[in-house]
Amino acid sequence: MSGLEILGAASAVLGFVETAVSLIGRLRDAYDRQTELSSVLDTYRRELISTRDILQIVRDEDALQTAAVGNELVEIENVSTKIVELLKTLTQEKGSVRQFTHQLVHGSRDERKLSDIFEQLGRAKFNLMMRMQAAHVGLTRKLDNSIAVNTSIVERVNRLLEPVLEEGQGLKIAKFLHDRCKNNDNDTILLDDSDVLYLQDGTAQEAHRLSGDVRIVMDNLTEDQALQINGPIGQEGWREVAHLEIRNNKASGNAMQVNHGMSIEAFTQMLALRSQK
Repeated sequence: MSGLEILGAASAVLGFVETAVSLIGRLRDAYDRQTELSSVLDTYRRELISTRDILQIVRDEDALQTAAVGNELVEIENVSTKIVELLKTLTQEKGSVRQFTHQLVHGSRDERKLSDIFEQLGRAKFNLMMRMQAAHVGLTRKLDNSIAVNTSIVERVNRLLEPVLEEGQGLKIAKFLHDRCKNNDNDTILLDDSDVLYLQDGTAQEAHRLSGDVRIVMDNLTEDQALQINGPIGQEGWREVAHLEIRNNKASGNAMQVNHGMSIEAFTQMLALRSQK
Protein backbone atom coordinates (compact mmCIF):
# COMPACT_ATOMS: atom_id res chain seq x y z
CA MET A 1 0.00 0.00 0.00
CA SER A 2 1.12 3.57 -0.70
CA GLY A 3 0.90 6.28 1.93
CA LEU A 4 -2.34 7.61 0.44
CA GLU A 5 -3.84 4.11 0.33
CA ILE A 6 -2.95 3.53 3.98
CA LEU A 7 -4.46 6.92 4.89
CA GLY A 8 -7.64 5.99 3.06
CA ALA A 9 -7.74 2.57 4.70
CA ALA A 10 -7.26 4.06 8.17
CA SER A 11 -10.07 6.55 7.57
CA ALA A 12 -12.39 3.83 6.27
CA VAL A 13 -11.73 1.51 9.20
CA LEU A 14 -12.14 4.40 11.62
CA GLY A 15 -15.60 5.00 10.16
CA PHE A 16 -16.62 1.38 10.79
CA VAL A 17 -15.31 1.48 14.36
CA GLU A 18 -17.09 4.76 15.15
CA THR A 19 -20.33 3.25 13.81
CA ALA A 20 -19.81 0.23 16.06
CA VAL A 21 -19.21 2.48 19.09
CA SER A 22 -22.51 4.24 18.39
CA LEU A 23 -24.44 1.00 17.91
CA ILE A 24 -23.11 -0.69 21.03
CA GLY A 25 -23.82 2.49 23.00
CA ARG A 26 -27.42 2.25 21.81
CA LEU A 27 -27.62 -1.33 23.05
CA ARG A 28 -26.04 -0.30 26.36
CA ASP A 29 -28.51 2.54 26.90
CA ALA A 30 -31.50 0.36 26.01
CA TYR A 31 -30.78 -2.00 28.89
CA ASP A 32 -28.98 0.17 31.39
CA ARG A 33 -30.66 -1.61 34.31
CA GLN A 34 -29.50 -5.04 33.18
CA THR A 35 -26.26 -4.94 35.19
CA GLU A 36 -24.71 -8.12 33.79
CA LEU A 37 -25.51 -7.25 30.17
CA SER A 38 -24.31 -3.67 30.67
CA SER A 39 -20.96 -4.83 32.02
CA VAL A 40 -20.35 -7.05 28.99
CA LEU A 41 -21.38 -4.32 26.55
CA ASP A 42 -19.21 -1.80 28.43
CA THR A 43 -16.24 -4.12 27.92
CA TYR A 44 -16.92 -4.32 24.19
CA ARG A 45 -17.38 -0.54 24.01
CA ARG A 46 -14.03 0.10 25.72
CA GLU A 47 -12.34 -2.21 23.23
CA LEU A 48 -13.90 -0.26 20.34
CA ILE A 49 -12.93 3.13 21.79
CA SER A 50 -9.36 1.95 22.37
CA THR A 51 -9.22 0.74 18.76
CA ARG A 52 -10.66 4.03 17.53
CA ASP A 53 -8.01 6.07 19.41
CA ILE A 54 -5.21 3.99 17.86
CA LEU A 55 -6.68 4.31 14.35
CA GLN A 56 -6.89 8.09 14.72
CA ILE A 57 -3.15 8.23 15.36
CA VAL A 58 -2.45 6.12 12.26
CA ARG A 59 -4.70 8.35 10.17
CA ASP A 60 -3.06 11.56 11.41
CA GLU A 61 0.61 10.51 11.51
CA ASP A 62 2.38 9.92 8.19
CA ALA A 63 5.38 8.29 9.87
CA LEU A 64 3.21 5.39 11.06
CA GLN A 65 1.62 4.69 7.69
CA THR A 66 3.95 1.82 6.84
CA ALA A 67 3.21 -1.21 4.66
CA ALA A 68 3.11 -3.46 7.74
CA VAL A 69 0.58 -1.17 9.42
CA GLY A 70 -1.46 -1.15 6.21
CA ASN A 71 -1.67 -4.95 6.25
CA GLU A 72 -3.04 -4.93 9.80
CA LEU A 73 -5.62 -2.28 8.83
CA VAL A 74 -7.07 -4.73 6.32
CA GLU A 75 -7.70 -7.27 9.07
CA ILE A 76 -9.24 -4.68 11.40
CA GLU A 77 -11.52 -3.55 8.57
CA ASN A 78 -12.69 -7.15 8.05
CA VAL A 79 -13.41 -7.62 11.76
CA SER A 80 -15.05 -4.22 12.30
CA THR A 81 -17.34 -4.82 9.32
CA LYS A 82 -18.57 -8.03 10.94
CA ILE A 83 -19.11 -6.21 14.24
CA VAL A 84 -21.18 -3.47 12.62
CA GLU A 85 -23.30 -6.00 10.73
CA LEU A 86 -24.09 -8.01 13.86
CA LEU A 87 -24.76 -4.92 16.00
CA LYS A 88 -27.12 -3.56 13.37
CA THR A 89 -29.02 -6.84 13.49
CA LEU A 90 -29.27 -6.69 17.27
CA THR A 91 -30.46 -3.07 17.33
CA GLN A 92 -32.85 -3.16 14.38
CA GLU A 93 -34.73 -6.45 14.66
CA LYS A 94 -37.88 -6.29 16.75
CA GLY A 95 -37.28 -7.72 20.21
CA SER A 96 -33.67 -8.60 19.41
CA VAL A 97 -32.17 -6.61 22.31
CA ARG A 98 -34.49 -8.24 24.83
CA GLN A 99 -33.78 -11.63 23.29
CA PHE A 100 -30.05 -10.97 23.45
CA THR A 101 -30.40 -10.08 27.16
CA HIS A 102 -32.06 -13.42 27.85
CA GLN A 103 -29.65 -15.42 25.73
CA LEU A 104 -26.56 -13.79 27.25
CA VAL A 105 -27.09 -15.97 30.31
CA HIS A 106 -28.49 -19.07 28.62
CA GLY A 107 -26.16 -19.06 25.62
CA SER A 108 -26.92 -18.27 21.99
CA ARG A 109 -25.31 -18.38 18.60
CA ASP A 110 -25.44 -14.57 18.31
CA GLU A 111 -23.84 -14.07 21.72
CA ARG A 112 -21.04 -16.51 20.91
CA LYS A 113 -20.58 -14.86 17.53
CA LEU A 114 -20.28 -11.40 19.12
CA SER A 115 -17.84 -12.76 21.70
CA ASP A 116 -15.72 -14.42 19.01
CA ILE A 117 -15.67 -11.30 16.84
CA PHE A 118 -14.47 -9.12 19.70
CA GLU A 119 -11.75 -11.63 20.47
CA GLN A 120 -10.67 -11.27 16.82
CA LEU A 121 -10.72 -7.48 17.22
CA GLY A 122 -8.50 -7.72 20.30
CA ARG A 123 -5.93 -9.78 18.39
CA ALA A 124 -6.05 -7.49 15.35
CA LYS A 125 -5.66 -4.39 17.51
CA PHE A 126 -2.71 -5.91 19.35
CA ASN A 127 -1.01 -6.80 16.07
CA LEU A 128 -1.55 -3.24 14.82
CA MET A 129 -0.03 -1.85 18.01
CA MET A 130 3.03 -4.04 17.57
CA ARG A 131 3.46 -2.89 13.96
CA MET A 132 3.18 0.74 15.04
CA GLN A 133 5.75 0.26 17.77
CA ALA A 134 8.15 -1.39 15.34
CA ALA A 135 7.88 1.39 12.72
CA HIS A 136 11.28 2.82 11.75
CA VAL A 137 10.21 6.40 12.37
CA GLY A 138 12.62 9.19 11.50
CA LEU A 139 15.16 7.15 9.50
CA THR A 140 16.85 8.93 6.59
CA ARG A 141 19.62 8.02 4.15
CA LYS A 142 22.25 10.72 3.66
CA LEU A 143 24.10 11.59 0.44
CA ASP A 144 27.07 9.50 1.51
CA ASN A 145 24.69 6.51 1.91
CA SER A 146 24.92 6.54 5.70
CA ILE A 147 21.77 6.05 7.80
CA ALA A 148 20.65 8.61 10.37
CA VAL A 149 17.60 9.01 12.55
CA ASN A 150 15.86 12.29 13.32
CA THR A 151 15.30 12.19 17.07
CA SER A 152 12.81 15.07 17.09
CA ILE A 153 10.46 13.05 14.86
CA VAL A 154 10.91 9.95 17.00
CA GLU A 155 10.19 11.88 20.19
CA ARG A 156 7.11 13.56 18.72
CA VAL A 157 5.55 10.32 17.48
CA ASN A 158 6.47 8.54 20.70
CA ARG A 159 4.60 11.20 22.70
CA LEU A 160 1.52 10.48 20.58
CA LEU A 161 1.71 6.74 21.10
CA GLU A 162 2.45 6.40 24.80
CA PRO A 163 -0.86 7.85 26.11
CA VAL A 164 -2.74 5.34 23.95
CA LEU A 165 -0.46 2.30 24.23
CA GLU A 166 0.61 3.07 27.83
CA GLU A 167 3.75 4.76 29.11
CA GLY A 168 6.84 2.82 28.20
CA GLN A 169 5.03 1.02 25.37
CA GLY A 170 5.79 3.52 22.60
CA LEU A 171 8.19 3.26 19.67
CA LYS A 172 10.85 0.59 19.99
CA ILE A 173 13.27 2.84 18.16
CA ALA A 174 12.77 5.44 20.93
CA LYS A 175 13.97 2.90 23.51
CA PHE A 176 16.87 1.98 21.24
CA LEU A 177 17.97 5.62 21.00
CA HIS A 178 17.61 6.37 24.70
CA ASP A 179 20.74 8.09 26.05
CA ARG A 180 22.40 8.08 22.63
CA CYS A 181 24.31 11.28 21.82
CA LYS A 182 22.92 13.57 19.15
CA ASN A 183 25.05 15.38 16.59
CA ASN A 184 26.04 18.81 17.76
CA ASP A 185 24.55 20.67 14.80
CA ASN A 186 21.08 19.05 14.64
CA ASP A 187 18.73 16.46 16.14
CA THR A 188 20.09 13.48 14.23
CA ILE A 189 21.97 10.39 15.34
CA LEU A 190 24.14 8.51 12.87
CA LEU A 191 23.65 4.74 12.86
CA ASP A 192 26.42 2.27 12.13
CA ASP A 193 26.00 -1.13 10.46
CA SER A 194 25.39 -2.91 13.77
CA ASP A 195 22.60 -0.43 14.62
CA VAL A 196 20.87 -1.02 11.28
CA LEU A 197 21.24 -4.78 11.65
CA TYR A 198 19.76 -4.62 15.16
CA LEU A 199 16.72 -2.71 13.94
CA GLN A 200 16.20 -5.10 11.03
CA ASP A 201 16.48 -8.14 13.32
CA GLY A 202 13.99 -6.60 15.72
CA THR A 203 11.46 -6.17 12.92
CA ALA A 204 11.92 -9.77 11.80
CA GLN A 205 11.47 -11.06 15.33
CA GLU A 206 8.30 -9.01 15.72
CA ALA A 207 6.90 -10.43 12.50
CA HIS A 208 7.57 -13.96 13.76
CA ARG A 209 5.92 -13.16 17.06
CA LEU A 210 2.80 -11.86 15.33
CA SER A 211 2.49 -14.99 13.21
CA GLY A 212 0.75 -16.73 16.15
CA ASP A 213 -2.44 -15.89 18.04
CA VAL A 214 -2.29 -13.21 20.73
CA ARG A 215 -4.59 -12.10 23.51
CA ILE A 216 -4.12 -8.95 25.60
CA VAL A 217 -6.22 -7.60 28.48
CA MET A 218 -5.01 -4.44 30.16
CA ASP A 219 -5.95 -1.16 31.86
CA ASN A 220 -9.48 -2.15 32.91
CA LEU A 221 -11.07 -0.69 36.06
CA THR A 222 -14.29 -1.66 37.84
CA GLU A 223 -15.58 -0.23 41.11
CA ASP A 224 -18.36 -0.46 43.71
CA GLN A 225 -20.58 -3.49 42.96
CA ALA A 226 -20.05 -3.63 39.21
CA LEU A 227 -19.35 -6.80 37.26
CA GLN A 228 -16.80 -6.56 34.45
CA ILE A 229 -16.13 -9.36 31.96
CA ASN A 230 -12.97 -8.82 29.89
CA GLY A 231 -13.16 -12.00 27.85
CA PRO A 232 -15.56 -14.04 25.72
CA ILE A 233 -18.35 -15.99 27.40
CA GLY A 234 -19.50 -19.42 26.32
CA GLN A 235 -16.73 -20.39 23.90
CA GLU A 236 -15.79 -24.04 24.22
CA GLY A 237 -12.28 -25.45 23.80
CA TRP A 238 -10.04 -22.42 24.31
CA ARG A 239 -7.08 -22.66 21.99
CA GLU A 240 -3.63 -21.76 23.24
CA VAL A 241 -2.16 -18.45 22.15
CA ALA A 242 1.37 -17.47 21.21
CA HIS A 243 1.21 -14.39 23.42
CA LEU A 244 -1.05 -13.80 26.44
CA GLU A 245 -0.77 -10.54 28.36
CA ILE A 246 -2.99 -9.59 31.32
CA ARG A 247 -1.86 -6.54 33.29
CA ASN A 248 -2.88 -3.31 35.00
CA ASN A 249 -6.47 -4.45 35.66
CA LYS A 250 -8.12 -3.39 38.91
CA ALA A 251 -11.33 -4.19 40.82
CA SER A 252 -12.21 -2.29 44.02
CA GLY A 253 -14.95 -2.40 46.63
CA ASN A 254 -17.37 -5.27 46.01
CA ALA A 255 -16.75 -5.27 42.27
CA MET A 256 -15.98 -8.45 40.33
CA GLN A 257 -13.65 -8.60 37.36
CA VAL A 258 -12.96 -11.56 35.06
CA ASN A 259 -9.97 -11.18 32.75
CA HIS A 260 -10.19 -14.35 30.71
CA GLY A 261 -12.79 -16.41 28.88
CA MET A 262 -15.34 -18.42 30.82
CA SER A 263 -18.01 -21.01 30.08
CA ILE A 264 -21.74 -20.29 30.12
CA GLU A 265 -22.03 -22.60 33.16
CA ALA A 266 -19.40 -20.66 35.13
CA PHE A 267 -20.96 -17.35 34.14
CA THR A 268 -24.43 -18.52 35.26
CA GLN A 269 -23.05 -19.73 38.61
CA MET A 270 -21.30 -16.42 39.15
CA LEU A 271 -24.53 -14.50 38.52
CA ALA A 272 -26.35 -16.77 40.96
CA LEU A 273 -23.75 -16.07 43.67
CA ARG A 274 -24.04 -12.33 43.09
CA SER A 275 -27.82 -12.46 43.42
CA GLN A 276 -27.47 -14.12 46.84
CA LYS A 277 -25.50 -11.21 48.26
